[in-house]
Amino acid sequence: MKWFKHQTDASESGEFISELESIFGLEGYARWFKLLEKVGYRMDKTDLCSAAYPWSDWQRFLRGKRKKLETFLEHCQNKGKISYSSTGNILEIKIPNLLIIRDNHSKNLQAADKRLASKEVELEVDKEVELEVKDLTAPAKQDAAVASESEVVERYRKAPDKSWNGFLLAWYDSYGRLPAWSKGRGSKQEYIHLADYQKKLNGDKPLLLNCFKLFLKDEDRYLVDNAHRPSCMGKRLDRYLNQIKGIQKKKDYGFDGRADGR
Repeated sequence: MKWFKHQTDASESGEFISELESIFGLEGYARWFKLLEKVGYRMDKTDLCSAAYPWSDWQRFLRGKRKKLETFLEHCQNKGKISYSSTGNILEIKIPNLLIIRDNHSKNLQAADKRLASKEVELEVDKEVELEVKDLTAPAKQDAAVASESEVVERYRKAPDKSWNGFLLAWYDSYGRLPAWSKGRGSKQEYIHLADYQKKLNGDKPLLLNCFKLFLKDEDRYLVDNAHRPSCMGKRLDRYLNQIKGIQKKKDYGFDGRADGR
């Protein structure tokens, strides 16, 4: 889904939004629309209106600890706005109303035959008239792009140690898609940074990958806003190395500081 309708008086005329602000403040308002964005991003021409991610990802997306998010989600569910279920560490959230407010582009894709190679004019009236010419071959191209990404990911999984595949897979597992910096403009610079980090670690790529995974879990606002681009990792590398050392020490020693078996 490209976009959804957001009424300009949503916070005044809508009882649900007003109540969210009363209970959770502006944080509740922002969290609600970020939730719509995240689930809407996963929607396609079908009636799918849900998204499933690890709890850690939801905490990063919605900027809150698990307990706070559970309170927020429970309130939204009690109001009939969402439904959610948790299996292990995976949280799935469904928002049926997105089917009502989703863009006409997605609605038309559902009704159109994606094999049609003609153009149509879409007319939408919602307080204003919007005229858009669409090429109906686009959905087919979009599906092909999705399939292509799936194939690329599968190829990476078959050879995780080749080149920077392991790093791309780690990012994919965190965000649910391949990073923009994996190819195209600016990608070379990001790989140069990864190569520099590897040199700093005396060529230890597995160690760098472990640091990168900790980097992806870092909820620092700057990193989140920049989608955890490798170039943002530099000054934090030592921090992740210390975390890894601490984890390894816990494996090798008891919490009292004595080596196991002593």
